Amino acid sequence: MNCWLHIGGIQTNSSLVRDFLSLNSLNLLCNDFLYINNYFSTEEILLAAYGKNDRNILANYELKSSQSTLILKIKKFTEIFSPKNILVSSDFLLSHLESESDLLSLKSMLSTIGVNDIKIIFYIRNQIGLLISLSTYLLQLGYSNSK
Repeated sequence: MNCWLHIGGIQTNSSLVRDFLSLNSLNLLCNDFLYINNYFSTEEILLAAYGKNDRNILANYELKSSQSTLILKIKKFTEIFSPKNILVSSDFLLSHLESESDLLSLKSMLSTIGVNDIKIIFYIRNQIGLLISLSTYLLQLGYSNSK
């Protein structure tokens, strides 16, 4: 099975991409793509992949057993639907892929559920468009260069 990882960059309309994937999840499934975000939250996917408790989802002593449980749940979904591909989309993957060990943890979790090939989708936005978008966002929040 292949895994397609859509790693959302800053201000690249990743939410719009996820909304589109969610609305078209049945069509994707008919074409052998299981959009896993429809069944598991981003936090659950990150917990399963990294065993990190960044958002204090669980107490530390519950972390490892919950990680194993989530991996088993994801594996059951892939067994039920038998897709050739799974699709994962998350803004948080970008901030969590900080080291080689993080990549190896993600790869290990994915191989546990039957993934043998990982493809990464990463959209890099035009830097001028990014600058305009970020500055507009900051102005909406009330920031300005006036004193």
